[in-house]
Amino acid sequence: MSTYAWVNLLSVLFPLIFSFHPRTRFHREWKAAAVGIVAMMGLFIPWDMFFTANGVWRFNEQHVWDTKLLGLPLEEWGFFICIPYCCLFTYHCLNLQVKRDMLGPHARSISIALGALLIGIGLLNLDRAYTSTTLLLCAAFMLFVALVMKPLWLGRFYFAYLVLLIPFIIVNGILTGTGVAEEVVWYNGAENLGIRILTIPIEDTTYGLLMQLMAVTFFEMVRTRKASTA
Repeated sequence: MSTYAWVNLLSVLFPLIFSFHPRTRFHREWKAAAVGIVAMMGLFIPWDMFFTANGVWRFNEQHVWDTKLLGLPLEEWGFFICIPYCCLFTYHCLNLQVKRDMLGPHARSISIALGALLIGIGLLNLDRAYTSTTLLLCAAFMLFVALVMKPLWLGRFYFAYLVLLIPFIIVNGILTGTGVAEEVVWYNGAENLGIRILTIPIEDTTYGLLMQLMAVTFFEMVRTRKASTA
C-alpha cells in the first residue's frame, strides 16, 4: 500500500474496531456520522480539487497510488472519510466519559474571540489563498453555528477538538514530512503564512477545526432529529 493509504488505515483502524464495543456502540450512530462526513465533503472535495489544480498544494506521486478520481488521489478521498470518522468517534466517546461540559459556558465567547481573530488574519492575507480561504471560511461557519444555531454541544466540541490536536499533529506531521524522507502532501509556501508546527502549516489547525465542526454539526443535526421523532 502507499504511504498515504497506510496513514488512513492506521488512523481509522482502532476507532472502527471499538465502534462495536458495548460501552461506545458508535456503530449505532453510523447514519448520523455518514451524513456529517458527506456534508463536510460537499465543501472540502471541490475546495481540494481547486487548490490541487491551481498548485496551492500537491501530492507526492511516490506516496500515493496512480489512480485518481476528479484529479485527487484515492487516498485523499479516503482521508476525508477516515479522519472525520475518527473525530466523530472521539467526540462521541468523550461525551460518554466526560460528564462535565467544562467549555460549555464559554463556547459563545470562544467562538466570537476566535472568529474575530481568524477574520482579522484572513483579511490581512487575501493574497495567500490557503490562509485567507481557510481562516475566513472557518470563522464564518463557526460564528454561524455559535450565534445562529446556538447548539448546546458546542463547548463539548471545542473540548474534543483540543484533545484531537495530539493525533492531528501525529497524522498531519507524517503527511507533511515529519519523520519520513519525503512529504506526502506538499504546500506552496507563497499561499500560506510560512509558520509551521514541526512540518505542518499553521493553517492546517484551522482547516481541521472547520472540517471537524462541519462533520459534528451535521452529525448532531441528524441525532437531534432522530431523538425528536423517537
